[in-house]
Amino acid sequence: MNLKSLIRKPMKRRLFLCGIGFLIVGFIIIIFNIEEYNENIIYKLLPSMLTIIISVLSSLLILIINFFNPKSIKNYRNFCAYVHTPFEEDLNNQLKGNTEKIDRCILTDDWVIILYPFSIKVFNAHDIIWAYKSRVKDSISGIQIANNTYLHIHLSNRKKITIEVNISNCEILIDALFSRAKCGYFGYSHKLKKRWLYDKTNLIKDIISNEQLIVVN
Repeated sequence: MNLKSLIRKPMKRRLFLCGIGFLIVGFIIIIFNIEEYNENIIYKLLPSMLTIIISVLSSLLILIINFFNPKSIKNYRNFCAYVHTPFEEDLNNQLKGNTEKIDRCILTDDWVIILYPFSIKVFNAHDIIWAYKSRVKDSISGIQIANNTYLHIHLSNRKKITIEVNISNCEILIDALFSRAKCGYFGYSHKLKKRWLYDKTNLIKDIISNEQLIVVN
C-alpha cells in the first residue's frame, strides 16, 4: 500500500462520473437535434456522436495516465491539500510498517489519511491543534431523519478538516489521534471556538509553545 494506490480509487470514481456525465450530455444533444427521422439523420447525429467518442476517449486516456502516475493529474495536490511540505517518501515508508484503520481513516505512526469517496486528505498528526466531536440530529414531525457524528480537526497551518464517522468509532479515532499528537486541545470549548475564529494566529502560537496535550471537559 502506498499513496498512489490510495489515490487511484477516488480518481477512478471521479472519471467514471465524468464519463457518465458526458454520455448523458451527448444523448441530450442527440434528442434535441433530431426533430424527425429522415434520410439526413446520420448528419444530424454526427456532431453528437463525435462529442461522445472524444469525451470517452479523453476519459480513458486520463485514466491510463493516472494508473501509471497519479501526480500527472493537475489537481493531484487537491487530494493532499493539508500538507505543504514534501511528505510522500516519509508517508510511503510508514505505510510499509504498522498501520491502523479506523472508520475512513488510515493512521501510521505520524500520518493520517482520510478516505473520501472522491478524494483523500493527508495530514501529519503532529500538526493537530484542536480536535473535538459533534453530533447533528434532524427530525421532522418527531421522526428522526438524521443522526450524524462528526470529528472536527484544526491544524497548525490554519486548516480545518471535518470527518463524518460512525458513532461507535468516534472515541476510538479521537484516542488514536491523541496518542499521535504532540500538543493541542481535545474536546469542545466555546472559548477555543471564539479564539479560533477571531484570534487564530495567537491561539496556534500559544498551543505550540506550551507543548502540552490537554483534554477539555
